[in-house]
Amino acid sequence: VEINVNHSKVISGDPRAIVYVEAQKWAKVWDSQDKRQLAYADNVSNVVKQTPEQIKKISKAFSSTTAQTYDGFHVRHFSMLGDQGLEAVALLLYVCEFFGILPPQLCAVQMAMLPKPSGGHRLIGIFTALYRLWAKSKRPQCVSWESNNSRHYLACGKGKSVVDPVWRQCMRAANASSNNHYG
Repeated sequence: VEINVNHSKVISGDPRAIVYVEAQKWAKVWDSQDKRQLAYADNVSNVVKQTPEQIKKISKAFSSTTAQTYDGFHVRHFSMLGDQGLEAVALLLYVCEFFGILPPQLCAVQMAMLPKPSGGHRLIGIFTALYRLWAKSKRPQCVSWESNNSRHYLACGKGKSVVDPVWRQCMRAANASSNNHYG
């Protein structure tokens, strides 16, 4: 593929360069722009770097009996790090949240099959220790967002079940049907 570098043509076989050139070509056809930079720009002010003390406190909040994952870490292991190690963890989590992407190594989920008392098994996903640490640190923000954005038509949230909106929809349909209100 030919790439225009400083007003001169350069030939490259680099897959990233090829994708870049193709994206530029199709962006003109579709009249689009690269929105990756814009995806997180509005939320950057919400990204706050944790302090070593906060990381240690969050780590210690996990039960000692909680699962250890394939990465070899128990979430409480982070509380054993020194300040420099905790600072590195805080910086890594900050960068991941700022850009809205995790390294692929942190995206894997280990599945465990727990036996049910009534028979059969229940699958649970066990995330990596670092992801679990980050998720617990964001819980207060998520709880606040959920309470400020509760919608009766969503089947998620505290005390809600997927049955709730389905049941309401069935009741509305039955009511519309009995009152001849179709469509």
